[in-house]
Amino acid sequence: MRVGFFVTCLVDLMRPSVGFAALKLLEAGGAEVYVPPSQTCCGQPAYNSGDRADAIALARKVIEEFEGCDYLVAPSGSCSGMVRTHYEELCAGDPALAARARALAAKTWEIRRSETLCWRVVPTSTPPTAGIDNSRPVPHSTLP
Repeated sequence: MRVGFFVTCLVDLMRPSVGFAALKLLEAGGAEVYVPPSQTCCGQPAYNSGDRADAIALARKVIEEFEGCDYLVAPSGSCSGMVRTHYEELCAGDPALAARARALAAKTWEIRRSETLCWRVVPTSTPPTAGIDNSRPVPHSTLP
């Protein structure tokens, strides 16, 4: 199972430990994790500010980098949401690209929402060696 890992701008620049922990979790589940060295941004800042040309260029780049993966996982609800919710509409001017965006969206997960992925990655005969308890949110005041 080849899992593309979208690091995200903020994790890369501000909290790389989150990225390494997510990578470890995916690998512990048995995934072959692919992290393109040239990945940059999902395009959400450009999209939200109305810069459709840059948003489309970044969407195309993300699609090209990850469409060969079985799944795309990101440690960010906003980045995975951008791919899942906005890429197809953003790429509507190019029907072939919009179809590729739809296909990528269908296999994109925020890592805390990837329980389906985790069940598929971890063989049923092997107990999980890593996991995320998503039942209790951590208040911001307790974060380091």
